[in-house]
Amino acid sequence: MLAMSGLHAGSVGNVILIWNHQAGPFSYNVYEATNLLVTPVQWVRVTNTTALTIQLQARKGEHYFTVSCLDTNTGLESPLPIS
Repeated sequence: MLAMSGLHAGSVGNVILIWNHQAGPFSYNVYEATNLLVTPVQWVRVTNTTALTIQLQARKGEHYFTVSCLDTNTGLESPLPIS
């Protein structure tokens, strides 16, 4: 799921990710990579959350984030939208 998302500067040293999704039995896996050319299996899961926003510590360099949706009833996860 590549959700409508936003990247906002939080307090110094933080990044805030925000996305939209319908209500339901869902949680969200947040993944990070430092290179967009890596395959989906090379993305690292940062966290799982039921919230539609997350605050992460900013780190030096370029970092890319994507979010997948996990159906908490079935355990099925949407594919990462990365080619």
